[in-house]
Amino acid sequence: SSEVVAGVNGEGGALNQLNRPTGIYVDSSSNIYIADHLNHRIIKYEPGSSEGLVLAGENGAGNALNQLNRPTDVTLDSSGNLYVADWNNYRIVKWDSGSSEGVIISSERSWSVDIDAFDNIYGTKYYNASVIKLTPFDGEYSSEVVAGVNGEGGALNQLIRPTGIFVDNDGNIYVVDSRNYRVIKQQVKPEIEIVAG
Repeated sequence: SSEVVAGVNGEGGALNQLNRPTGIYVDSSSNIYIADHLNHRIIKYEPGSSEGLVLAGENGAGNALNQLNRPTDVTLDSSGNLYVADWNNYRIVKWDSGSSEGVIISSERSWSVDIDAFDNIYGTKYYNASVIKLTPFDGEYSSEVVAGVNGEGGALNQLIRPTGIFVDNDGNIYVVDSRNYRVIKQQVKPEIEIVAG
């Protein structure tokens, strides 16, 4: 059976409405987090609730640290911090749990964002035909291309307009390769680890 679990009153900007939602994340408690694209916000719906709670972007469209501009995706880490693909601001933003302002962690225009068990962040670079991995180190993030390394095209190491992304517990990346009409599975190279000496 089907039911409406968010946006019960259709299109609009009220807390029981959405306007072109594009990204979704569901946590282990069945809370639903939605990138409410044209309302420029991230909204959370608790199970059984007909109204959402705005977690990020309450101040309308803009590029201040308490604003978003057409967010496309959202994910959470194990500490409850939000990561948002803030499309029209060309950035990925992190909101610490309960914070009213975000921190820019990358100036990458990503359509989709996900995070792995080691707090590495992955973003799909829609126009650059690639997937980036952002690795935290000393409060900063280093960036590397982990899929689509050979630019735009139809080979297995190429992408065209990647949109959705999911990273599983084994470190495999699944990418919606939208203009190649396929989903690619890319295994991330394991991190180098010193095991002796």
